[in-house]
Amino acid sequence: MSVSEQLRFAYRYPFSSAARSIVAASGLSLGHVSEELVGQARSWLLRKPGEKKPVLSDSAFSRKLEEEVLSFPVAKAIVSQTNASVLMDGFALSVAYWCSESVQKEDPSGLLDLAQELGLKPDLLKAKPILVCILVPDFVQAAAGVSSLKLVNQRVENGNVFLGRSEMEAVLIELIRSRVRSSLPVKIGPVPSLIAQAANEVVNEHKKRRKATALEGIQGTIVPSLFPDCMKELYSRLQEGRNVPHLGRFSVATFLLSIGMKSADVVALFAKTPNFNEKLTRYHVDRLAEGPKGKVSAPSCAKLKEYGLACTDCRFKHPISKYVHNLKNGGENPADH
Repeated sequence: MSVSEQLRFAYRYPFSSAARSIVAASGLSLGHVSEELVGQARSWLLRKPGEKKPVLSDSAFSRKLEEEVLSFPVAKAIVSQTNASVLMDGFALSVAYWCSESVQKEDPSGLLDLAQELGLKPDLLKAKPILVCILVPDFVQAAAGVSSLKLVNQRVENGNVFLGRSEMEAVLIELIRSRVRSSLPVKIGPVPSLIAQAANEVVNEHKKRRKATALEGIQGTIVPSLFPDCMKELYSRLQEGRNVPHLGRFSVATFLLSIGMKSADVVALFAKTPNFNEKLTRYHVDRLAEGPKGKVSAPSCAKLKEYGLACTDCRFKHPISKYVHNLKNGGENPADH
């Protein structure tokens, strides 16, 4: 394999021995890694499953390929520092999806090379639609994480499993996911500040995405009877024209905006309160809805407790989580299940 071919293979499969050789030859050190490379590594961790590889220009091809290969071990170091299994699982899955695009473009001999890289030794067959045959124990181990590839659904003869092209691709993609996940977490010495900072940023971004995903199905669904008790009390007091302290107004406004209530409706809710000033209220609500840094998040239950607004018997960590649960379960307490 030429140097150029090795680089291309390493780009397609950054977990491979070819990629490790390139990293070793570069003299990469986590203690002296550049901000640019850390940024590239963060992109590994923030890719969404199914995100396609960028199209690279000829002039930047070799340089970009090498950057991608070198950023992979940095990404592994960053995700390891999060100490979050869910992020390591997600990273492994993201890498598998990233590699799947290349797997699907490989010719049969390329698939065979990749299989051997992953520790699998299939025999290449020429009888279509069957592509390869694999020993039963090897298949069972390799396909353990693929529900669609149960042994009972495969053609088995004389201790071998016979697979077509699509089934072989699925096995290889699962092996990639498993290979990457089993390599995490990686142990490193003193954690460089850039790595630690990137790990914190990835954790925070994951929290934002998880919260956004939870809200996708309820945006604009306003059911006051299913509000968590803390928000229901504040909402009722505003509807009745009773006074609500500043932190209470801030908390209920950010909650309502987060679940999809329009700014104008939030302003209208405050109209009955003592000393209501529409212009000032609209200004503050608009700032909460679309401030310089985006929509302001509703406070957590811990913050509400500091404000003296939290309910003592609530089992949730955030009022929005409680509201999502109530919408999905009709307001039943999780302890009742």
